[in-house]
Amino acid sequence: MSSNTAKFHQNYEDDPYESHFIQDEFNDLECFPEIKEFDSKIQELLDDLNSYSTKINELEKMFQEENSRFQRVLSENSIKLKEITKLCGAKHIDISRPYYDALLKINNLKNQCQKTVLQFEKYNKLYLDAKQAIADVEANDDNQFDQLKQEKLNIANLKFSEVNKKRQELEIEHLGMMAQIRITEYTASQLKEKHKNSIRKSKIYFNESDNFRSKLASIKDCIQKLKQEIGDCKNHYSKTLKNLGEISEEIHERRSQLLSKSLKREPGVGAEIIENNSLPEELSSLKINTDDVVK
Repeated sequence: MSSNTAKFHQNYEDDPYESHFIQDEFNDLECFPEIKEFDSKIQELLDDLNSYSTKINELEKMFQEENSRFQRVLSENSIKLKEITKLCGAKHIDISRPYYDALLKINNLKNQCQKTVLQFEKYNKLYLDAKQAIADVEANDDNQFDQLKQEKLNIANLKFSEVNKKRQELEIEHLGMMAQIRITEYTASQLKEKHKNSIRKSKIYFNESDNFRSKLASIKDCIQKLKQEIGDCKNHYSKTLKNLGEISEEIHERRSQLLSKSLKREPGVGAEIIENNSLPEELSSLKINTDDVVK
């Protein structure tokens, strides 16, 4: 990396590290072959900084756009639902709301129930594996029950107990949710029978409300992912900057050592060695002959 490669580096906007002058310890590497080894690493880190800076700017722009879209959809939702309310009648919407809330609850419970089933299947497999591990240890017919075998059996039993406990908890959780689903379905059927007319008239309102809810949830999920990506990139940026700082300190130290060595005068080269304690006297004895000065 030549001296003009290390330059003023402008970071991503509105970051705590607004800018950094990455040059002082890097621009004289060519003068010190002994520390030229840092050249490629510095260039690599500078390229990484530029890459992260660009990525952060892009992600923050997308983040702002998604936030704006969320607010826009939210505003549109409010306006459209008010218009639909006038068509359906606020009274019918209020009467049928418990029914549609029950349907939403049933849907959420079923989604949670499915996740619990997947978790149960995972731990059930671990349970069977742990059970088999215990059987394998106990089936070892070497006629010895030494300390190593006891440790293996203890580990297998501990694993078995842990996964079995979690498996039982998930099973109880699943049964509880299934019971809630049945109760809520019964409640919904009773409400539907009682408020058929209002439920039919307000259906368009709640369908539209569900569509907006799904759209907002999708945008919110995107915003959360962008927020996570921005945080990750900023962490990488900070670590890269820290690495550059460490290299800068090492180069500074190595350069100081090299300069110190180069300033030391070897005995017999160029002049006599003057003892440190006699240096002031030697300097005071020096006189300049003005006749020898070239005018």
